[in-house]
Amino acid sequence: MAADHVSVTIRDSAGQIIKTIDMGAQDAGIHTFPWDGSTDAGGHAKDGAYTFQVAAVQGGKQVDAQALGVGVVKSVSLGGSDLQLNTIGLGAVSVGQVKQIL
Repeated sequence: MAADHVSVTIRDSAGQIIKTIDMGAQDAGIHTFPWDGSTDAGGHAKDGAYTFQVAAVQGGKQVDAQALGVGVVKSVSLGGSDLQLNTIGLGAVSVGQVKQIL
């Protein structure tokens, strides 16, 4: 579903918001967002682990938006009964979670 407004919130490992990216209106589909490591305070984020959340609003109401990550596959293994992709940066990802292969 298209959204009138989409924003991405980036948090540090302590859960503190360090950057909010306003993406404006977006059509339905998969979109990328740029982040140069800058913070809302005007500095540069330190090396570390970060997470992000996506929020989307259509007609004044929150709509579903799924955050996806991009990773490079380093190896593949059988984890239990499921195939696992061992990625750089994202860790182990079940093949069932993969939405797109580039």
